[in-house]
Amino acid sequence: MYRGQLVEARALAEAAASASRQAGFVRTELLARCYLARASVAMGDLDAAEREARAAVALSPNAPTLGVQAFALLGRALLGLGRIDGAVRTATEASSMLESFGTLEEGESLVRLTFAEALAAGGRQGEAAAAIASARAALLARADKLSDPGWRERLLRDVPDNARTLDLARQWLDG
Repeated sequence: MYRGQLVEARALAEAAASASRQAGFVRTELLARCYLARASVAMGDLDAAEREARAAVALSPNAPTLGVQAFALLGRALLGLGRIDGAVRTATEASSMLESFGTLEEGESLVRLTFAEALAAGGRQGEAAAAIASARAALLARADKLSDPGWRERLLRDVPDNARTLDLARQWLDG
């Protein structure tokens, strides 16, 4: 997906979701549906993104820390569909869940970024700026744990949610 092979990524995620569902592997189905939602957002298919994110949210009680990103992806899809109130509610819920867990297995940057962008879209600029400042601080703290400077740079530059977080922090906070 991050290499731009969105059709292939979506097909692989669909196959993984189907196989996981048939095998009763809830965690892997949840992750596959999250990847389907991500690929659908990247392809501009926001209705499919919403559908897959909702399916992942439905599975989240079985894998709560993995499910947080499903809420963020639902917020991202709703944001893209112009359903701002729903996006703010869902992103706020994801942010609250992240706060209660402290950290996530996957999707932490997505949760923080979506929360900030939803707040901004809802006209809550001060809260959005605080959220993006917090997102940047958390991201930089994670990056500081990497001893290899090359890996640290790739984490910040090549992971789309991370790069966008830093870009918005520069725009919103640094002028």
